[in-house]
Amino acid sequence: MTPPLADDAVTVFSAIDPRFDQGLVDLLRKAAEGDFVLCTSALSRYSRNSEKLHRILEFLLAHKATILTTNYLIRPTDVWVRRGRLVKPDSSKPFAGALDTQGLAGTHRKVAEGVAAQHGLR
Repeated sequence: MTPPLADDAVTVFSAIDPRFDQGLVDLLRKAAEGDFVLCTSALSRYSRNSEKLHRILEFLLAHKATILTTNYLIRPTDVWVRRGRLVKPDSSKPFAGALDTQGLAGTHRKVAEGVAAQHGLR
């Protein structure tokens, strides 16, 4: 399950605050339910505090979530990176880069296309 696209636009705490705001807690609860794809422009959208970001990633991967960013696909079993030139993440259009399939291959491309189709973007 992929959360609605609007979820990525909410910021409650400072980017370096170690606390988890309610929106992030809700997102992690959804991930714990299974079959979850987190689509975001960049991981820094969730925190610029490296310890907090590692905790988020560890939780997501422990619950078998898939993380799709502008240039990477991260899953518990593998990591994919965009081939060729990387795309600059755009926070004002958080999904544009992640759903741009140029330079994506294999599973990375399939996940991006699936997220786009689920949200009626292709």
